[in-house]
Amino acid sequence: MSILRKLLIYWLGKQKQKDGRFPEDIFYASANIFGEACLELIIVRQTPEGLRQIYLTRRDEDDLYYPGALHLPGTRKLPDDTDKLQLLRIIGETPLNINWLDIKCFFSMTIQCPRGTEYADVRRVEIPYNANDEGFYDIGNLP
Repeated sequence: MSILRKLLIYWLGKQKQKDGRFPEDIFYASANIFGEACLELIIVRQTPEGLRQIYLTRRDEDDLYYPGALHLPGTRKLPDDTDKLQLLRIIGETPLNINWLDIKCFFSMTIQCPRGTEYADVRRVEIPYNANDEGFYDIGNLP
């Protein structure tokens, strides 16, 4: 079955995913042909010594385009999502204690990446320092 046919079947609601995600081949084809809308979350904190840090997660080693790479937490926008649902989905994938009401709009951008065009809404939240939280990197010394 062609990718375009799979896209049409998915968009017409004849193929359902339990977690709301596209099957991987459809996701990559859609991103490449039409572009993808996504929401990215910049999570920052300040250490007691005054260092600014950012939270990054690591992609899976079998990621098609960015295996093992560090990235901002984010999600693609699903057709029936609200901003709140998108933010809650991102927050739920982190081990951090974040109140979605504290998240502020930051900027929007369009970028070309290996899998296609991304239309990203970027949000920002500052959280209190907790020495037990892992995944933070000094902004002035990113890997």
